[in-house]
Amino acid sequence: MLAAAAWLKATGDIPVDLEFLFEGEEEIGSPHLAEYLEAHVHDLQADAAVISDTPMYADDLPAIVYGLRGLAALEVTVRGSQQDLHSGVYGGIVMNPAVVLTKLLGSLHDDQGRVQVPGFYDDAVPPDPFDQDVIANLPFSEGDLMTSIHVSKLSGEKGYSTLERMWLRPTLDINGIISGYTGPGEKTIIPAEASAKLSCRLVPDQDPRDIQRKIAEYLQAKAPPEVTVSVRLSSGFADSVSVPLSDPIMVAARHAVQATFGVEPIFMRRGSSMAIIAQFQNLLHQTPLLMGFTGPHDNIHAPNEHFQLTDFHRGARTIAHLWHYYGQTTGTDC
Repeated sequence: MLAAAAWLKATGDIPVDLEFLFEGEEEIGSPHLAEYLEAHVHDLQADAAVISDTPMYADDLPAIVYGLRGLAALEVTVRGSQQDLHSGVYGGIVMNPAVVLTKLLGSLHDDQGRVQVPGFYDDAVPPDPFDQDVIANLPFSEGDLMTSIHVSKLSGEKGYSTLERMWLRPTLDINGIISGYTGPGEKTIIPAEASAKLSCRLVPDQDPRDIQRKIAEYLQAKAPPEVTVSVRLSSGFADSVSVPLSDPIMVAARHAVQATFGVEPIFMRRGSSMAIIAQFQNLLHQTPLLMGFTGPHDNIHAPNEHFQLTDFHRGARTIAHLWHYYGQTTGTDC
């Protein structure tokens, strides 16, 4: 918006035609966006969708993201009795849902870090040589990464580099576990139920709905008969995204970054997901430009998440240059 205002103030016009779309549900998977887009396909006709919701690769080193992983999420609940039971009276004679759940969750990966759900990797596209070359040429330090997230060692699927595991391989993670009494002191019970939230990051050709189904079937098949297992499939899934680097909006973005920062941007994939992007691609047939300006230390999804004013202003200038270069290149709407 600042870039558009600057063009209007300086010249009275903007080099491209713009449409602004504001949507506030991205963090919960944008559940209503597809319905809105479907109802307004003709109103939202454009060649490119510019979305500044990705970070720079490093301080003073902007990134243009050409790929995102997909997302599938679900919640599994293991239930035993109708209510919590006294562990002194009933301990040893009934199945503990918390024990069952932890065993189920522990069986999801082998000791090589591979997901054990049958068919999980069937449709996963292996790392592309182009993506591997991009990774090989990036300035990257495992030590710096460990320091930034305060861990002493990295882990994951064997046979792949850290950035390959972060960007190019599918994952299955436990996001949270709830069961029994978790307050101060003790309460000696056998909980009636235990539940966990799971999510997967998916690579091209993996269908989020198919992955949800496979995980649900696996968990229910492995559960002992003394408990019941129910699985709630989240509607907040996302397909993976790939953007051709040769598209005019990507070329214009490269020139815009150079004009503002004085350096070549980093082209890279990201391990995160945004449902909105695939919808712009598949429903509106727009090329998404993922060019954001948050720094690597801005605590995304953590306490004190923030955005440096310097990066905010440099981002606005870059977008202003983008309209210029894209208008020169194509003379079409954006």
